[in-house]
Amino acid sequence: MNITDFSPRGYNTIEEALDSAFAVSLLFRTKEPAICVHHAVTHPVLDCKLCQLSLKDLAYRVYEELCEAYFSQQIDHQSEEFVDALIFYNFLARILQKPLNIRMSGFDDPCLNGDQASAVFCLGMAMNTLKNRPWKDQFIYTDRTELFTKLDAFEHFFSQCLAVTFVDERHLIDTIDLKAQVNQFRLVSKY
Repeated sequence: MNITDFSPRGYNTIEEALDSAFAVSLLFRTKEPAICVHHAVTHPVLDCKLCQLSLKDLAYRVYEELCEAYFSQQIDHQSEEFVDALIFYNFLARILQKPLNIRMSGFDDPCLNGDQASAVFCLGMAMNTLKNRPWKDQFIYTDRTELFTKLDAFEHFFSQCLAVTFVDERHLIDTIDLKAQVNQFRLVSKY
């Protein structure tokens, strides 16, 4: 089952399409074993060691999809992987209660490979602000300003990747919607 087996439902904005994808993501997360059993997946405690592992797990999924897009030789496959990364990142941003700033225009000279590498580095540096580890005895408060500044930088470079990859905003919205439908099918069919 893939996106060619579905039709777009006509969402008007990226946010509407991501709302649909988020609902499906929540259902998927409830099927996975919880890393932190003390706090809800949707309401992590930023300085909790196990919640930080959960956040890093989501970031790793974004990273995986960005890498898969990077090595894809087909634009359709590449765009699907970018949308998978966006869906995972949307989930991460929402549970951090961080407003998403994904845009498709206003860039001087986007460069897919360079912006993709910069996005990966910024996401890695954002996750590096989460310093508490289960094996560490020392407790370190998370610098939320630094975390969100680095996530903003990630969004900037990631937006440039999307602007280069997708024909226009409509193309991105429809692909988000189609991936959400595929994921919903996979969840219901236990794919």
